[in-house]
Amino acid sequence: MLCGVDRSANARAARVQAQLLASPGGTVRLVPAPTLTKHGERALYDGCDGHDLVVLGGGAAAHRAVRHARIPVLIARTCPLGTKLTDTVLVPVDESPDSRRAVELAGRLAALNGGTVSIVQAPPPDAALQRATAGSSRVLLGLTGAVPRIYGEQASPERAIPSAAATLTASLVILGSGNSGSARRMTAQMVGSIGCSVLVIPAPLVPEQQP
Repeated sequence: MLCGVDRSANARAARVQAQLLASPGGTVRLVPAPTLTKHGERALYDGCDGHDLVVLGGGAAAHRAVRHARIPVLIARTCPLGTKLTDTVLVPVDESPDSRRAVELAGRLAALNGGTVSIVQAPPPDAALQRATAGSSRVLLGLTGAVPRIYGEQASPERAIPSAAATLTASLVILGSGNSGSARRMTAQMVGSIGCSVLVIPAPLVPEQQP
């Protein structure tokens, strides 16, 4: 696991949250955050090579990493006193493979750390989305032993997800970044409007996407 650090409060949160996700048995490599975020895409690709996750404190530079990283990115923000990263996890649900991967990861993290998982429907519900929500609920019930709460609003994902995170007082949001440049840009913008830590799961690479 790779963790970019500086002197900000969110960078301190990044160190704590990286250690939480790395345990047990994982290792965290600390590097100056600017070496990952201020020298172009190639520096980010090279810095992340051989790691499973990159962790950065919330801020404009970290959001650029969401657009370009090819491994999962945790954008860390300070949790309220007495809470930890995985206490209250929110995962958006739609029909995409990104959503299914996020749901499974949310369930595993909650099961390992004694947290809870809630769902927000994004985009607005339709028949296929209702099936995806029901399937995700079954997955989370099997993984955590608890039925997740479901949040849904008649709004676009970029509005519904931050709103649900604020309503729930989420400690972590897990979402996919999409597999196009425009989808990743929208995800990066959404991360900027969410008030808690966000774990972004990139779409798997296809050969022509290799840097």
